[in-house]
Amino acid sequence: MSKTDGRLSLRDHLQRAVPAAALVAALSIACGQPKATPAQPMQPSMAGSGCRTDNDCKGARVCKAGACVSSGMSSAILANIDAGDVSVEALRAAVQNQDCHPFSGLEPMLERIADTNERSIFMGKLAAHSAARKEPEKAFGEWLLLVNKRAQLCPGISDDQLAAVSKGANASVSEKVVDEAVRTKDCTTLTTINAIDLWPFEHRFVNEVAKRRFQEAEVTRRLWLETLETFEKECHKGLTRRQSTEVNAAADKLRRIVGLDDDLLIGLRSKLMTAIADGNADDVQKYLSAVTEREKALDGRNAAMYEAKMRTIKAELAEARAEAKVAAAAAATQPAKPATPAAGGTKPGGTKPGATKPGGAEPSTADQINDAVETTKAAADAVNVARSLFGF
Repeated sequence: MSKTDGRLSLRDHLQRAVPAAALVAALSIACGQPKATPAQPMQPSMAGSGCRTDNDCKGARVCKAGACVSSGMSSAILANIDAGDVSVEALRAAVQNQDCHPFSGLEPMLERIADTNERSIFMGKLAAHSAARKEPEKAFGEWLLLVNKRAQLCPGISDDQLAAVSKGANASVSEKVVDEAVRTKDCTTLTTINAIDLWPFEHRFVNEVAKRRFQEAEVTRRLWLETLETFEKECHKGLTRRQSTEVNAAADKLRRIVGLDDDLLIGLRSKLMTAIADGNADDVQKYLSAVTEREKALDGRNAAMYEAKMRTIKAELAEARAEAKVAAAAAATQPAKPATPAAGGTKPGGTKPGATKPGGAEPSTADQINDAVETTKAAADAVNVARSLFGF
């Protein structure tokens, strides 16, 4: 269930000594789930491979630029799409109308954001122009969901292209989208969310853990587990045996997260996470051992798993300490560089990311994009720490 590609290891996190503020900045983000193939793909709406007149199109669709398009798409939206628009609004209109009007800018954009840095910038732009200004992972998650739904509706975009932009994106959709899909037993949406890692529960879980709200994290864990169980039950006919097994294995890992509402573990885990944020190797080892012993006391059946997790983290810690000494020695021979603000800190000039400028003016679009990129990176760091601590 954990993602390995593009993962920042706990060792790297400790070496960099990401401050606690970076953990607190973490947004609620989607757990790396097992892959699944959409079970109920939508049917293409284009009449044949093209058209010459409106009579070549079925239903209320009309012929435009050799393609059958829905009359529900306004001329303004169609003009924007022809000009390269790949916004959430344009994609939503196409999917809702089951319209295969060609998106001239979609493939070039997919190629561009396969690059991790370009993807972060694109996520920031999406967030800056949506209601999710402080939640770039949700803005990008909605965009990915629509792109994948359109790919099911219309030919042209390859699975490899979609995988390249989804992989390691740490994107998610909102819980409302998942709740509605569960309520209506919409396996098309659920399998798409599962296939490209858009579940929102890991994001929320990590945010709650980072803020030491462990009892709230326990509620999120239960909802996360219940959703996976319902997904497998309602949509198993569209899953292969391997995919079904992967979903069940993911649920088993969540069942092995114990003690989120245990007072003793709440205190120990809080101290452990503070030690990790501070890069204090001695305290990390001390509290890690205490956490492991308490986990074993609460769940003796999985004692071996808790021991293995502790050994892995200790090995990463030892390597991080050795590498930190080498890095410190190398840094001592280099000229000092101007300090850069941490995510969530104050920018040069005294402006805090996301804050209004003097005189009450809103931050510029460029500032919003930069803030979203910083938030995305801080959230990814926090996710990787939580994965190491809880083994999911």
